[in-house]
Amino acid sequence: MDKDKNRDSKEIGSSLKLLVKTSFIVFMGVFISKIIGYIYRIVVARGFDPEIYGAFSLAMVVSGLFGAVFSFGFSDGLLRYVALYRGRKEIGKARYLFQKVSKILIITGIIATVLMFALSGTIATQIFHNEKITIFLQLFALTLIFSILTGPLMSTIRAFEKIGWHSFITNILQNVIKLLAVILLIYLGFQSKSIGFSYLIASFLTFLTAYFVCKRAIPQISGKFKISKNQKKKIFNNFYSYSWPFVVLSLSAYVMTWIDSVMVGFYKTVYDVGIYNVAVTIAGLFLIAPMLFMQLLFPLLAKELGKKKQSVAGEISKQVGKWIFMLNLPLLFIVLVFPGVIINILFGSEYLGAINSLRIISIGLFFLQQAVISRDIVSSSGKSRIILFDYIVVSLFNTVLNFLFVPVFGINGAAFSTMLSYFVLGILYFVQAKKEAGVIPARRKMLGVLVSSLIPGIILIFLSKNLPGNLLVLALSGILFVLLYVCLIFLTRSLDRNDYMIIKSLWVKVRDSIGMHAQNQSVIQND
Repeated sequence: MDKDKNRDSKEIGSSLKLLVKTSFIVFMGVFISKIIGYIYRIVVARGFDPEIYGAFSLAMVVSGLFGAVFSFGFSDGLLRYVALYRGRKEIGKARYLFQKVSKILIITGIIATVLMFALSGTIATQIFHNEKITIFLQLFALTLIFSILTGPLMSTIRAFEKIGWHSFITNILQNVIKLLAVILLIYLGFQSKSIGFSYLIASFLTFLTAYFVCKRAIPQISGKFKISKNQKKKIFNNFYSYSWPFVVLSLSAYVMTWIDSVMVGFYKTVYDVGIYNVAVTIAGLFLIAPMLFMQLLFPLLAKELGKKKQSVAGEISKQVGKWIFMLNLPLLFIVLVFPGVIINILFGSEYLGAINSLRIISIGLFFLQQAVISRDIVSSSGKSRIILFDYIVVSLFNTVLNFLFVPVFGINGAAFSTMLSYFVLGILYFVQAKKEAGVIPARRKMLGVLVSSLIPGIILIFLSKNLPGNLLVLALSGILFVLLYVCLIFLTRSLDRNDYMIIKSLWVKVRDSIGMHAQNQSVIQND
């Protein structure tokens, strides 16, 4: 029994160290992606008025909806089946599937582009009651063919484990191209059209890059294949039956994410959509902490649950849940206390109408990000259809709430509807994780972390009431909060042995790195 416990303890420690190590690698890609993405949105928001920012946001929503429908979930299916056939050394089947899917998506991509372009005027005037959106919808329609065709290319790159290329293209390349393009086009006098053209240029160049990476780095996917008609039919039928539910999942996720913006655009104005989406953009900062761990967490949980080691999976998920809580809690306090300062610094005073919406959405997202681990626990238990059911139910719930609240309360009604929906979705995840795997990713010591945040939080509120709201005050207040927060976490003994193990491991690595650097400098000087 003791041997099993020691073995489990070592396995937990090894998994947590791997998660932390991976999180630093992921952090670099995510950090660069988020920074460039935020700079792009700030350039758009500050370069134009909230109405233009709202039109840009709605065009993204509509094009994303068309893309989700006309992609047929093929990218998700291709990721699984190309990796599967590659593992079985059946490259001919992977080659057939890739080429078959690419041909189908060329046709559906053209249809999606033509259809959205043709309907752009109707969507602009009949749904959003603003003809100015038409040009945005038309330009974003032209990006559809490239974004739809990029999907299978990126899935194939992932399936062949070219993660460096995948991370570079998705996190860095397309964001850098968008940013440089929009700045250049604004300078050249394209005005608001520069937004749509920047997306079009980025979509085209991203597609070309993904195509040439597949061509050069994955030559196995090109060329002829020898497969009988019966085999082809069986391969594609299996692929299609796996892929089509992803269409429903994508649509449900899209409704869940964007129905508030659509309802604001329908019942209010495009100007209101622009104000509201500033709150949504800033609240997206709460997604960073989970992203650091979630890429590796899912396979780790699947592995442990597959070995019937619920206790190990539980320990790993609880620890990661605690880390996400610790990272997001200071951000929540800062956003709740200084929403106006953050909005004004990033987007300008025109968008200060988003203050309360930002507070409301931030509370909802903070809660939901604590529950995403439970979602992965359910999925890794082989119950992915439950997640699909959750999305469908909560998307409908969110739609009804927006229908009731947006006409009366405007953007704050949309934010409140979204917050309630996030709470419902998070509770479903928690309950289902407990039922399916017997795991709740929460620790008692998280209460100590919460208590540790209260005193710095009170100081933060005092500073906000008595000091001017500017970048310097925000920066100094944030630093003071984090320092007091960290000190109190140690004083309240909110850290456990797993935390200290990770701290010790990091300290040893830093110490060894410093020692190695000093040794190298000594060798250089002696030479």
